Amino acid sequence: MARVLLLVTSWRYRKTDLGYYISNDTILLLFPEKIETVIAVEGGKVDLQCDITPPSRDDDVALVLWYKDESTTPLYSLDSRRRGLYQAKHAPGQEIMGRAFLDMSTHPTVLKLEKLKAEDEGEYRCRVDFKIARSRNSLVILEIIIPPKKPVIKDINGEVLQRVSGAHNLGSRLVLICEVEGGKPPPSVTWWKDSVLLDDTYQVHSHVVRNELVVDSLDRNDLHTSYACHASNNNISLPAVTSVMVDMNPSSLIFGFIVEYLLELPSSSYARNKIEAHHTSVYSLVKGQYV
Repeated sequence: MARVLLLVTSWRYRKTDLGYYISNDTILLLFPEKIETVIAVEGGKVDLQCDITPPSRDDDVALVLWYKDESTTPLYSLDSRRRGLYQAKHAPGQEIMGRAFLDMSTHPTVLKLEKLKAEDEGEYRCRVDFKIARSRNSLVILEIIIPPKKPVIKDINGEVLQRVSGAHNLGSRLVLICEVEGGKPPPSVTWWKDSVLLDDTYQVHSHVVRNELVVDSLDRNDLHTSYACHASNNNISLPAVTSVMVDMNPSSLIFGFIVEYLLELPSSSYARNKIEAHHTSVYSLVKGQYV
């Protein structure tokens, strides 16, 4: 984008002791040569670009100044007026001290910000002063995504579930409610079984996002099934996940079989039967514990 200089003239009435007269004011507006929008996640890091390449070979960088929003005090400065560019003095502001560095090993040069905070969101203006040429301005709009809190899973009575739901009876109805607080923008809240998406319908109530999963009739295959609630509002960081395992009450089971044999023997013969039984154990799992 080319540099744009715009002269704006405004006319207004002014009052003096001698009466009214018309005056005009001329304002010089300087638009940045480049505008970029960058999205990052709270707690993460980001690179804000600024091209400091001199417009000609016989020119050099004198100052690199970063400003935030409407502040007239530099957020970060690099002064190479008395020494070479790579020996120049770096001076980060107090609010980014220890988590910002101007990296000149890349092209374009980037201001690296780490451990991002919500208040880091805003407009960042980079001004490059050259020893000969005019100053160059570029603008970076930084948007900070705030991840949602960890999902909370409740049962139909509103009780918070800790890893296990149940024990449930065979054929009963399972209702799992997932609630997620926080997040900017509000997150999508979904239910998953293994890697299969089950439900992506959710509602936003004030600052809470809610998704209700219903299984109409539990069968024996649902024993130990894990249902996971995912909350995500970006494709940069991993979703927040909470899961519960379904436990079920033991049902009445009858083990056995009937075998009928018809054996014909001569009158002079006799038969002898041998029956063997082997011991086995049957266990029931209730709330994750064998009983």
